[in-house]
Amino acid sequence: MSHEYISDRENGPKPRIIEEISLDVWRGVVALVTRLIRNKSFGESFPVVCEQRMIFDCDTELLVRTLKAEIATLVWPLNTNVVPSLYDVLDFIEFCYKYVSFPEYRDYHSYEERNRSPMYGSLRMIQNILGTEPDPGHYHIFFRKWKGQSEFRAAINLIFSRNGIIFELDNRGKIIRLAPEGLRELLQETNFNTGDTALDTLFNTARIKYLSAHFEDRKVALEKLWDAWERLKSLEIPGDKSASLSKLLEKTTPTLELREKLDSEARALTEIGNQFMIRHTETDKIPITSSDQIDYFFHRLFSLIYLILKSTNRIN
Repeated sequence: MSHEYISDRENGPKPRIIEEISLDVWRGVVALVTRLIRNKSFGESFPVVCEQRMIFDCDTELLVRTLKAEIATLVWPLNTNVVPSLYDVLDFIEFCYKYVSFPEYRDYHSYEERNRSPMYGSLRMIQNILGTEPDPGHYHIFFRKWKGQSEFRAAINLIFSRNGIIFELDNRGKIIRLAPEGLRELLQETNFNTGDTALDTLFNTARIKYLSAHFEDRKVALEKLWDAWERLKSLEIPGDKSASLSKLLEKTTPTLELREKLDSEARALTEIGNQFMIRHTETDKIPITSSDQIDYFFHRLFSLIYLILKSTNRIN
């Protein structure tokens, strides 16, 4: 469990609306990873073993080589005066989660014990030739991966939360973008059960893509949600969207005035889907250019869909 400061307890947590990684946040991430490197937390993934084939250190060079292969644009050593690109920072956090473990230092392997080992004779000979000091001894390290990942996730999310960052590291080790409050809870709690497998798949794909940290994925979320909307409108009477939608709205509310408002909103949302570059890509369509716009359109349509599905017993 991450630490909660008194300011959060008294005033509530800071709104999670900032999409950029500040220098202070980046320095906090680097400080965390530096501490984990120093205490051998990456040793299980990048081990240095002794003659007993036990891990006693972390191969930092191997770690860096792997990092450069997986995130080629990230500069090493990490520069605490310049913030890398957003995706480099987020990829770096996911990289660390994948390879981190919690280290436990157990039995001590002393120099005297190693000196008695026949396998150590060749090591002593090499040390004598090179003129290096003998290893005074070391602890063997055992690891608990789940604990290391859990603590790393809590530490990252504390940094993000305290600085109002809109991203979060989930329990799969994936960076997600938090939905606005209100919508966030609906997305987490809604279990689609429309009786139409294809429609449920569209809703779930839209939900997953919407929570992505990548802008292009979030645009796909809008497309899938609008596709789901078009399919939902034909659910009651296949082949006649207008009559089907009217029947859906009748089931949603018995109040004529509210039904008229919902019908007006449904028509406006259908027009948005046709006018903006959501479901269509013709040159006369208006492009979606920011995550704020995605939040607005997604929230607006999802609210109507949720009301309809809830009222017609199509969600659990």
